Amino acid sequence: MDIAYEDNTPIPVTCTLMAPDIVCTYSKTAEPALEFSVLIEKQGDDAKPFRRKFAWRLPEHHMYRLSFELILRADQAMKEDGSLYKLPSFHLTYYEELLRASSDEEICRVLLHCIRDERDLKSVFTNLLTAAWLKVDDPILSKLTFLAKVYEKYIRAAADQGLLSTIFQKSSPWGDLRRAYSDIFEEIHTMDNPRQSSLAGMLVRAFLVIQPRPQSYADSWHADIFETSGVATILHPAVIEMLEAQVVYQARCFNYAVNNELCTTTPKTAFKTYVWRTLIDYSTIQSPLTGLLQDIRGNIDTNVRGRELIHRIGSPQTSESPLSTRI
Repeated sequence: MDIAYEDNTPIPVTCTLMAPDIVCTYSKTAEPALEFSVLIEKQGDDAKPFRRKFAWRLPEHHMYRLSFELILRADQAMKEDGSLYKLPSFHLTYYEELLRASSDEEICRVLLHCIRDERDLKSVFTNLLTAAWLKVDDPILSKLTFLAKVYEKYIRAAADQGLLSTIFQKSSPWGDLRRAYSDIFEEIHTMDNPRQSSLAGMLVRAFLVIQPRPQSYADSWHADIFETSGVATILHPAVIEMLEAQVVYQARCFNYAVNNELCTTTPKTAFKTYVWRTLIDYSTIQSPLTGLLQDIRGNIDTNVRGRELIHRIGSPQTSESPLSTRI
């Protein structure tokens, strides 16, 4: 944080939100919440500090809790997979229901059921880089295998250290992943004819949650250049990048807003709630991906719905919605 008095003297700010001795109170009935206090110390005759308590409600279907469950799920599944290179497309049990969900609340509850009802980690993802595809002589193969390695390293770090800690640490695995992901697209962009790479189609579905294919398809579809639908979650680099940008933006907005309110000539009207809410509204994550190639003719489906850490692209293939997760 970078806030100061009118004479530009820095105002010291300390945080013990994640102290190692944090107290966790167990309750069978209460909704989980992270409770904390903000303490503002004053100078002068009345030195009694101002204190306000807050609580971040974290029910089991909270989007951030579900997103971290997706990371833990992916990490465990990748650990159990013996392949040297793992370039995943992910799967969920109730994929069709997730695409059809009509509200943020319903999306999160369906996703909760998806994670709860997972019975076999082998169905968590499909490794696009099978042994047969690794034998293909392709100009982007080396970059694709490197991308697979740094992605696995990132997922491992996020599962062990936490999502934001991994994103913002120095020499972060996230930095390596972002560069590798960007480099491979730059490589394809510089080709005279992108079709000279038979593996480029893997990037259409890599890291997305997609509809699983029948076993009879084997790995023939792994490099198709189209995908009829998909769900971008915290497992996709585009969503991770926007989360990083959101946190940076909110931190800078907080510094700006606080310094601006401290310098106001009308202190009684300072620090109104709407000032911060307006800035937060501007930071909502929308459309990390703008569409998907939906067929072999190259048509793009731009039907993107979602906010924050879950974004659905395209439409379900079946005309009727199963009722297995209706609440």
